[in-house]
Amino acid sequence: MSAPPAAKWWSVSATVRGFYDDNPTTQPNGFIKIATWGYELSPGVGVNVGNQQTTFTAAYTFDYMYYEKPLTTFNGFGGFSQGTTKSDQTHTFVAALDHTFSPRYNIHASDTFVVGQQPDTLRAGNAVNVFQRISGNNIVNAAALTLNGVLTPLLGFEVGYNNNIYDYDAQELSGPLNRMENYAHFDLRWTLAHETVGVLGYQFGFVDYTGTGPFANPLGIVNPPPSISNINLRNTISHTGYVGADHTFLPNLVGSVRGGVSYYDYYNDSGASDLGPYAQVSLTYTYAPESHFALGFNEGRNASSFSGVQNTNTPNSLNSFVHDTETSVVYGSVVHRIVPHLFGTVRGTFQNSTYHGGGQGINGESDRFYEVTADLEYRFSPNVSVHGGYDYNQLCSSLGPIVGPRDYDRNRFYIGATASY
Repeated sequence: MSAPPAAKWWSVSATVRGFYDDNPTTQPNGFIKIATWGYELSPGVGVNVGNQQTTFTAAYTFDYMYYEKPLTTFNGFGGFSQGTTKSDQTHTFVAALDHTFSPRYNIHASDTFVVGQQPDTLRAGNAVNVFQRISGNNIVNAAALTLNGVLTPLLGFEVGYNNNIYDYDAQELSGPLNRMENYAHFDLRWTLAHETVGVLGYQFGFVDYTGTGPFANPLGIVNPPPSISNINLRNTISHTGYVGADHTFLPNLVGSVRGGVSYYDYYNDSGASDLGPYAQVSLTYTYAPESHFALGFNEGRNASSFSGVQNTNTPNSLNSFVHDTETSVVYGSVVHRIVPHLFGTVRGTFQNSTYHGGGQGINGESDRFYEVTADLEYRFSPNVSVHGGYDYNQLCSSLGPIVGPRDYDRNRFYIGATASY
């Protein structure tokens, strides 16, 4: 009897779609929206190599979206201008390395690199910084390194480091938003029961704003006077303490919770500081073959594209500026096998961002962002499928009286096919 063929270490895929988008440039309500038909081409390649001790995976996807009509451009401060481009191009590279040193110690490293224009791709994690489409080659890179170890049968640890880099192309956004985020954490993990692990942890954070140019100042003023400080007033050192638990309710139902308090030190702003809540919650449930449910919640601070407002009595002095936003994100997804070859997927996200600082009309105001996707896929084989779906986005903002209209909604319909080998 001959040996079975070796598993293929590489893969290729391609997706072709036609779509209709009633607001591709995320124009605010009341403005003239440009509805357009278009098509999308998305080829990709991947590798998966390794052995029982070490595995390495990597994938690259190029996504090209062509619009029948030219797109407008969001300038970063609530304004739009007519453009000539009729396409979006997104490059996504993902890599991961897992290595087991021994039964007691293992390490995981990963990196995700994205160049694009759409807000749903320009994020590290679940929170969105800019809700509008952004022209140009905007870059987000998210890297992570985690070491897990077992010290005794009951006591273990996890130590990790996350690095996020944001580099926006448009000067109006690169000034207030370009930055490097660094987070290091250490968790002690205590096995309370066979199904429950208690967690006591600490996270150190350092956010360094790197924007330059005329918009890299707290008020977003072109050619600011010397009395207006640089955007590095937003630089933040944070200390977060939290407790939590990981619990296996059933073999197919797993939950995780972390809760605590963060102390934020805006050390360049005359020692300004603040306290805020910290939370991470997740629940996953595989309730049937090829069917699963996930739900999560995150709470913490997030960067803002808005800087602040001038003091009208003394226009060349700093009244107040936005340090960041207190951001709450709720997300969930369901993948359900309806019949053996037919699958339905529903995903949703709600984000509420409350502005911390910014002067009258901004401080305490909020943005509420909604995302919903529904998709239906029929798989003829493991390598060929067709699908159709609907995406909905909505932004509800209370900043309109200060920065101009921002509320918008967006509907996208698509139908396509995917082939892989």
